[in-house]
Amino acid sequence: MTAITASTVSADETTTGDSWTCVVTPFDGTDYGPAGNDTITIQSSIPANSPPTAPMVKIEPDVAYSHDSIWCNITAPSHDSDNDSITYEYTWLRNGAATDIDGDTVRANQTSVDDNWTCVVTPFDGTDYGFPGNDSITIQPYTPSGTYSLSPPIAYECALGMISLFYTSFAFVDDGTSLIVQPAMDGGCFMTGATAKNGQINVECIYTGTCNEFYTLFGVFISNSTWEATFTVSFTGICFECSNQFFSITGTR
Repeated sequence: MTAITASTVSADETTTGDSWTCVVTPFDGTDYGPAGNDTITIQSSIPANSPPTAPMVKIEPDVAYSHDSIWCNITAPSHDSDNDSITYEYTWLRNGAATDIDGDTVRANQTSVDDNWTCVVTPFDGTDYGFPGNDSITIQPYTPSGTYSLSPPIAYECALGMISLFYTSFAFVDDGTSLIVQPAMDGGCFMTGATAKNGQINVECIYTGTCNEFYTLFGVFISNSTWEATFTVSFTGICFECSNQFFSITGTR
């Protein structure tokens, strides 16, 4: 290669990875002085990648109970100054320990009261990972006890008025072991069953007599204050044209 004696090397003379050294020697017309030099390596023309910024994330719902699923929302997405397409990786920590859950949702059957859950969302632009965003929530204890207004109300009468059912509300009494539903059905029996602290409602009672009345309430809590269920009453014996009844109801406190 011919030596270059100018102060500038044109771009078409260089190749990525080349090491170039410039040597400058002073001359006073009589003698040369000591030379100075500097060296540079030619880099790729592709600029360095800029990783995406951290997203803002929030776990929903704001207050979670043991029968709730929780999910991680990205409330403000990451920004990439190179306009690269961004994907997100989800990591869930339970009480500080990593889990194998890699989606945006933790199902209700995976949580327990007093669990602390952290959602970590890490952005990726195809080249580099950015800083993660995160949010945490603690699963709260839940009590089903309370008075629930019924929609629609329950209304049924038969046996010449001897059996009369009219209910606008149910009161739940739950001690963590069992659930009692008040008032007494037709004044004769209280529906009872296992605790509803797991979000499930399954109670029943039988009022025996010349006409046997069998009552059930089966359903599920859809939030801390609302449940949906089917209320049924069936009859055996001498019941004077009473017929089995089914009511789809919602209870709200």
